[in-house]
Amino acid sequence: MPVRNYLPVLSLLLLAACANNIEVEKVYLDPTPPPIIERIAGYDVAHLEITAADLALEYQKMTNVHVFQLAAIYCDSMLMAQTLARGVDPNTELWDSHQLPEAAACPDNGLQLVKMMLDSGAYINGTDAIGENALSYAIGGGDLELVGYLLDHGADMTQQDFDDEYGCTPIHSSNTVEMLAFLLERGATLENDCTTGRTLLHTAAEEDNAELIRYLLDNELVDREAVDQYGETAYNYATANASVEAQELLRP
Repeated sequence: MPVRNYLPVLSLLLLAACANNIEVEKVYLDPTPPPIIERIAGYDVAHLEITAADLALEYQKMTNVHVFQLAAIYCDSMLMAQTLARGVDPNTELWDSHQLPEAAACPDNGLQLVKMMLDSGAYINGTDAIGENALSYAIGGGDLELVGYLLDHGADMTQQDFDDEYGCTPIHSSNTVEMLAFLLERGATLENDCTTGRTLLHTAAEEDNAELIRYLLDNELVDREAVDQYGETAYNYATANASVEAQELLRP
């Protein structure tokens, strides 16, 4: 928002402060935007339009591995190709995270990035900081083609994340009937709940996904009375978050 749009608000605040005899410390707003970083570790990154505030590390200290991570985060296939061509190990972890899950989350070119990384030796079941692998992200993103590719190349459908609130396998990232049906056809199962007792029905209720709730119940894929670590059923989640339709589907 341009600085000039704040001026009426600031004026009102100053008037209110004066009326109440409140001392106001002078604050000077700098309208100058932070500079765009042009190069990092010898790579042209100007097109990413990032500033120092966007980075967890001073950009002068960053290496080609950090640029590789930026390529995955920003879904930049050209930059990723450059870093891999210069010998970056695609299995290098930064902040306890592999970059393959990040690439798999890219909505438009996830498959391209994943193929590029796997061709360079990336471990297909490498995880992020909470233990989710690329398959989980591809499922959550609804990318059937990428999910199929990952399964064809050895992605683990039984790998559980280690998030304290979940502890789930990739199939629990499903948020459409189409994706869930596809995974079941490929041999995935919902027989094993998450380590926290949570089921896909809990998630569907929490996200107000009536279509998925109906599919799960009609096909008897989950126990509607299952409770999670907090003793909550899917219906409990629905009463707090979901529509009347979802609540009626789950009502005991």
